[in-house]
Amino acid sequence: MSTSRLRPTAAEDALAITALMKNLKEWFDLDVWDQVATDCELCEGLAAMGDTGEMTGFVLWLREGDSCHIKWLGVVKELHRHGIGRRLINGMVERVREHGVTRITVDTLAPTYEYEPLARTRAFYEACGFRLDRIEPQRWQSPGGGEHALPDKAVYVLDLYG
Repeated sequence: MSTSRLRPTAAEDALAITALMKNLKEWFDLDVWDQVATDCELCEGLAAMGDTGEMTGFVLWLREGDSCHIKWLGVVKELHRHGIGRRLINGMVERVREHGVTRITVDTLAPTYEYEPLARTRAFYEACGFRLDRIEPQRWQSPGGGEHALPDKAVYVLDLYG
């Protein structure tokens, strides 16, 4: 499997994206599949396609004014560290710059949450030029009342123009 090209995503890519994500259980919870399907319709995106037509990676983002936010990014696990993720980010940057976007953000769990796969995620974004902007505490309201702490969220930013 090698990546031959990038192409825009479409709503009908939801099944392929979900299948790819299901093999990345270290990064994605099982309760996200419905959201991903919805986001395939709402978000702009790029898919990395292998020589035989298989999807090897994807990135989905929401654009709002002069900024955009990465909702999802995934690469086939066996192809990590082969440049596919960086190629997706670079392709995204090219496309959003055409629309006047000056800033890209992405959320992940903060370094205060010690989990090796997410440490690699943070290192990937940093290698792509993102910087840690802030750490935000997260809370969850249970249906029966009461508030529960979740791991802190890290917000990374990539400024496209100085």
